[in-house]
Amino acid sequence: MERQRLVSCLVESNMKEKLKSRKLWVAIGGVLTVLATEWANISPEMSEQIIGAVVVIVPAYIGGQGIVDAVKEYTAGPRG
Repeated sequence: MERQRLVSCLVESNMKEKLKSRKLWVAIGGVLTVLATEWANISPEMSEQIIGAVVVIVPAYIGGQGIVDAVKEYTAGPRG
C-alpha cells in the first residue's frame, strides 16, 4: 500500500511539472490557433498563411527549447 501511495505521489508531482512546461503550452496554443482559423471562417488564403506560420514556428520553438534543455541537463552532470 505504501508503494502505491509513493507511485501516486510521484505521478501527481510529475504531472504538475509537465503542466508547467512551456513546450506543452506552445504546442497547445498551436493546435488551438489552427482550430480557431477554421472556427473563425477566415479566408482560405489567410488561413493557409496562419497555419503555415504555426507549422514552422511551433516545431522550431519546441525543438530549440529541447536542445537548450538537453544541454542544460548535460552540463549539470550526473545527479547524486
